[in-house]
Amino acid sequence: MPVPIILLLGDLADARATAEGLGGGWTPFRGWDLDSEPWSLVDRRLVVWGEVRGEEDARRALLAGTRGAGVVASIGERGRLLEQLFEDLRRLGPVDYRDGTAGSLDEEDERLLELLRAGHSQAQAAEALHYSSRTVKRRMARIRRTLGVDTTVEALLAAPPARSRP
Repeated sequence: MPVPIILLLGDLADARATAEGLGGGWTPFRGWDLDSEPWSLVDRRLVVWGEVRGEEDARRALLAGTRGAGVVASIGERGRLLEQLFEDLRRLGPVDYRDGTAGSLDEEDERLLELLRAGHSQAQAAEALHYSSRTVKRRMARIRRTLGVDTTVEALLAAPPARSRP
């Protein structure tokens, strides 16, 4: 299992339940204070979890991921902090964003969003899916309308990953 990076629109209880439910040999560690731990956490299979209440928490969560820990971060509301943390965590690997408020999307929409979450540009996603760039732009406009958001980043945050759907 790859290093889990999970961003939740929720509270501390959601983060705890998610971290403790990972299995796969991951050891949950509450909070972002890893100062007493060795720098490289890759071999420890440690997953840090907690609530991100400000930029300092976001910085420490990102640092834990950079050191090789899994990250389960919860944020109570949408906004600039959520978007920035999502973008920063995406640099470490695919981010599993969970939010129960999303509208319904079809499998092709989900595939497109998964490619974008994994760091592909819209042009790269179009090529991988054998779409024209215009088709991707139209599809993203429809996805944004379906989810009730204004930007692609908001759509990536609002749509649950395909694997978490029933």
